[in-house]
Amino acid sequence: MWPTTGGNLDARLAVAISCPVQIDTNPGSDPESAGRLRRNTRHWMAFNKHRSPLLFARFKRLCNKGIKVARETNLKYELAIANEASKNKKRYFGYAQARSTSRKVTGNALHINGQLLNTDKDIADSFLASFQQVFRLDSLSNYPTLDRVSDMPDLAISTPDVERVFKTLKISKSAGPDNIHPAVIKPIESLMIPQLVTGTRPVRTLARGLNL
Repeated sequence: MWPTTGGNLDARLAVAISCPVQIDTNPGSDPESAGRLRRNTRHWMAFNKHRSPLLFARFKRLCNKGIKVARETNLKYELAIANEASKNKKRYFGYAQARSTSRKVTGNALHINGQLLNTDKDIADSFLASFQQVFRLDSLSNYPTLDRVSDMPDLAISTPDVERVFKTLKISKSAGPDNIHPAVIKPIESLMIPQLVTGTRPVRTLARGLNL
């Protein structure tokens, strides 16, 4: 059972600071409201078990004090944002957007004739009318005809270039556009380079003869 005096009681009842609603003077008069009020906390369960009027009175006072402090803090925060609106517009409009029930990507717009546009449709129609007056479709008749066909220069690949590529192969890299892994080409480097010099295809030979 909770002690009725001392700082331990205030420590246990400090959870009431975060209580979001008022508490009736008689907790048994509204069982549904009392059940919603922090039903899952051990503080409220302990009170519900022992039915101590003193505990409930202090719990109620702390809860109401918490509500008052929360409201005053929120009011100070809103006043600070409002006073700094001219210097920090992003913070002001971000808070206003968060508190609003509607989610608008853009704010209100002032038409050139002085009319304030509130709805998204009016803003979109105003922008469309403005763009139609400024932009126009260009005529394609005055564009010159370009010759898009051009001959590519010949690409010369020499034997030293291929040798240099073979020597710089890294077996830790992935395969290239030919889908042949460097780990496959690297071991046969010494066989491929001489064939590039002679211009003949390599012939498969046995490393040593077989005794039949």
